[in-house]
Amino acid sequence: MEFNLETFKKLNLSPNQFILLYALIYKEDSLYQQLKDKLGIYCNNVLFQLQKEGYIKLDEDFKPILRKKALDLKGNDKKNPKVRANNILDKFRELFPTGSNNGGYRYRGDKQGCLNKLELFFKDNPDYTDEEVLQATKNYIDRFKPTYQGMRQAHYFIKKDKVSDLLGELEGLNEIPKKSKSRVVGL
Repeated sequence: MEFNLETFKKLNLSPNQFILLYALIYKEDSLYQQLKDKLGIYCNNVLFQLQKEGYIKLDEDFKPILRKKALDLKGNDKKNPKVRANNILDKFRELFPTGSNNGGYRYRGDKQGCLNKLELFFKDNPDYTDEEVLQATKNYIDRFKPTYQGMRQAHYFIKKDKVSDLLGELEGLNEIPKKSKSRVVGL
């Protein structure tokens, strides 16, 4: 489900509840903090209402925990590049080995860099499924085993200098490998 005017009407929440719920679901910490600062003590009332509606649970420290009802809203938003990137980020990075390459750079790169590049990738290439992205990534990494020498870091695999190795791997998923013809050369 996309967070837009139609969703706002459908959920029947106040504007403050809607924006606060959005910030919680999509982990927009700066937006959440900005709302808390602007709403002041009234923010607690908004959180209580979201709890009453079944979207969150407030823990003993008054921190909101998303409930299934809220998580289902996020899960239904399959076309949103930000949501897609968030959904596969951990699985994507876990495909890369732990540790560092010979230059001292971590194979998995940094989490935020991968997230930003995945989001842009999905924005530019919405037709590829999450499963295809993960399979293409696995195929790429498997070719570099066991030493991983020459393999790009995760965020550079997605895109570096206007070139996407990920996109090349995705295009390669549909290629049928040609059978090599052996030649016997007489000695």
